Amino acid sequence: RPPICTIDRSPAASDGYKRLIITIALIALAMLVSPRVLLAQRRAIQGLNSKLANTYRHVLGMLLHTNKILKPMPLVSGLGLGVVAWFLDGAGFYFITQHFVPGIEITTVVGIYAVSILLGAFSFMPGGVGATEALMYGFLHLLGIQPEDAVVIIILSRLTTIWFAVSLGAVSVMLLGKRDAATASPA
Repeated sequence: RPPICTIDRSPAASDGYKRLIITIALIALAMLVSPRVLLAQRRAIQGLNSKLANTYRHVLGMLLHTNKILKPMPLVSGLGLGVVAWFLDGAGFYFITQHFVPGIEITTVVGIYAVSILLGAFSFMPGGVGATEALMYGFLHLLGIQPEDAVVIIILSRLTTIWFAVSLGAVSVMLLGKRDAATASPA
């Protein structure tokens, strides 16, 4: 069976990898730069009115805003929670697929799930609805899974991942709204 994905080693891809590394380095730098340093730099260019100064002022503003969420504790806890959630979603997709197609490798199934979700996000539809399912169907079809089984796998996985999360979020919002209303009302 041919591999589902390969690593592109062309010069153009190499430039893309370099840009990704530079972007990650800049984000890391933003995490390390103290807000005081950023504010001091902003004050230093306050009176300047060139295009470069305006651009730099804009970049400083973005760094100040991202500095709040890129502190080690919120960043690590958010990334950790995201990794656990993605792992559980991928594992759920694997168990559902395993029921219909015993013996399929977990790495293949989790890869299908992850790539479909990521590419589906480019549709800019909430939850990648439509595009994600089409991609999942295409990948499952490439593995030789029967169309009716693929449709059931996709429906079950989407119900247990995205719609479960949406339902959980809706209940949480309602409960938090009730709690906030109770604490805001005079006794």
